[in-house]
Amino acid sequence: MSIPGVFPPVEIDGEMYVDGGIMEPVPVEAARRAGADVVIAVDVRRELEEINHDSIVTNLQLTLYFLLDANTEAQLRHADRSIAWRPGWTWDFASSVFIPSAPASSSSTGEENHRGRCDSA
Repeated sequence: MSIPGVFPPVEIDGEMYVDGGIMEPVPVEAARRAGADVVIAVDVRRELEEINHDSIVTNLQLTLYFLLDANTEAQLRHADRSIAWRPGWTWDFASSVFIPSAPASSSSTGEENHRGRCDSA
C-alpha cells in the first residue's frame, strides 16, 4: 500500500512513479489496455463520516478524500458496469490499523443486493 506524502516517488528508467490510485483509482483504462472487452468496476469507497476540522491532518485527509472521490466518479463512468460495495472496514490513517465497522455478513449482503444486476443490462 502506498500513501501519498508518506512514501516518496520512485524513479525507474528516468520516469517518476507514485501511487497509481491517486491518478487512476478505478483502473478502467488499464484493464482495457490489458485486453478486457468488458469492464465491471467495484466501487469500495467508504461514506464520508463526520470529521472534526481541528487539525491540518484531518483537513488534508478531507482534501484527499474529495480528490479521490472526483477521480473515482469520473473513471466509473468509463466502466461498462459498476457495483457499489461498502466493505465492513475503514482505514484509520492516524493509527494505521483496519477498524471493523460493519457485520461480517456485509459481503453476502452486497452480493445479494447486486445479484442479477449485471445480467439485466
